[in-house]
Amino acid sequence: MRVQARLFAGTLAGALLLGACGTGGGEPDAHGAKARTPGTPRAGALPSAPPARQAPAPGKGSKDPDDLNGDGRTDLSLVLPAGKPKATAFPPTRFATLYGAKATAFPPTRFATLYGGAHGPDPATRTALGREALGLRAGGGRDEPPGAVPADLVTADLDGDGFPDVVSTDTYRENAERGLSTGDFANQRGVPFVTWGGPAGPRGAAKALRTDPALSVSGVRRGDFDGDGHPDLAVYGDDASLLHGVVAILYGPFTRDGSFARTERITLDDGVGGLAVAPLDPGGAHTPTPLFVHDQDDGEQTAGTLYRGGPGKALFAGGGERTRKGNAYTFGDFDGDGVWDLATGDDGSRNDEPGHGTEAPGTEGSYAIHPGEGPTTTHRLPKNGTGVSATLRTFLAADPDGDGKDALLLDAPDGPVLADPVSGEPRPVARRSGPADHDGKKIRKDDRGARPLAARDLDGDGKDEILFGWGSGTAGGGNRGYVYLWVVRPGDDTDMTAFTALGVTAAGSAGE
Repeated sequence: MRVQARLFAGTLAGALLLGACGTGGGEPDAHGAKARTPGTPRAGALPSAPPARQAPAPGKGSKDPDDLNGDGRTDLSLVLPAGKPKATAFPPTRFATLYGAKATAFPPTRFATLYGGAHGPDPATRTALGREALGLRAGGGRDEPPGAVPADLVTADLDGDGFPDVVSTDTYRENAERGLSTGDFANQRGVPFVTWGGPAGPRGAAKALRTDPALSVSGVRRGDFDGDGHPDLAVYGDDASLLHGVVAILYGPFTRDGSFARTERITLDDGVGGLAVAPLDPGGAHTPTPLFVHDQDDGEQTAGTLYRGGPGKALFAGGGERTRKGNAYTFGDFDGDGVWDLATGDDGSRNDEPGHGTEAPGTEGSYAIHPGEGPTTTHRLPKNGTGVSATLRTFLAADPDGDGKDALLLDAPDGPVLADPVSGEPRPVARRSGPADHDGKKIRKDDRGARPLAARDLDGDGKDEILFGWGSGTAGGGNRGYVYLWVVRPGDDTDMTAFTALGVTAAGSAGE
């Protein structure tokens, strides 16, 4: 079973080679990256702007949830900045309630797609869609600055026409029909919206899904929890009292009027810390996807509950399996048996209240594998250069050698490593680096390392590539701040492609 579309968990964190230094050898390959012998330093050139945009060719439909134009090739979709950060004065919405209605610097964003070519995603064949092109109302979504494309997006073919749809969370305001003021937060709630797909990609007015009116949705994940081949959605957020977290499963198939087959839900005593779902099979196999619900935390490491569905099973029946503590988590097939496993680990965060700056020995500096079958195993996280357990920004499953067994991709302070969950032994992996100067400012050496953001098989050869991203001030941030991005083949440490975010989203890209 191939693991696909692994996105950074908790969200998204000895290296093989030094990035951005030395000289490279060899001739450019078909993608413009220099082929070279493993062990020689990589050339230090930063990614440049992609060539002039070409429109993607419309396909006939496929079963891949990441093939937006249905031509049978996996596409790479990201929320990326479309300009430099600019001051934003937030209106009286929940964002302002939480963070203050003051001017804050945020870049505008677009939903960017690099469409798959013969050798992986092609930056020249791309679209960059803003809120209007996605059919979302003007303004901003819940907890998003005005005008931003919602950062929490998923793609899945909800109506079964062979073309993935884009699902995002936005704020539905009942003010117009009730005569309420725009600042009436009590009558605003987050709702999942679908932009329906087609041969030219997602277009048209977004349709609100008919979720429980007492649920205010803050995030969405895709899955197939009953294994029937129809994608399902897991949505989470607050109940009407704002005191309890809620997770609801919307089971497919979906119809274009916003309805779905059935639903089930659980209500938690506290908020939802986050969700992780095992990836959908790109070939459309009816493989049930488990769901992990992470407990809310206040800096300390917390546990969660693992739910495994299947044909004829209610996902939340039986209460699930409680896991060990850890704020880093991801699904993978770490033992190669074709059944999804869950990894949970100490991400290094700590509660800063007096007496709570440490974790119990069973949690401190370690991670656990909760296998699909068999007992849980615990391993130590690799140490950094000072002998202290790594603080993780990235915790991903990756299979860069295509042997069918995933390793854990960890972004430690000394650089990314791959940890073998069976032996526990780490091994170095490729790294990429940002510039010494950016926007007229010196960048500290410790802030130049690019972050691993995702591990995916983008060219269908059975081996995962690693997506790296760098942006000034994005040490703990999301995709909206990345400037330079690389898709790296870890085996020989060459670039499948490399590009600038602003080049992809620049004026002239389709759909802006």
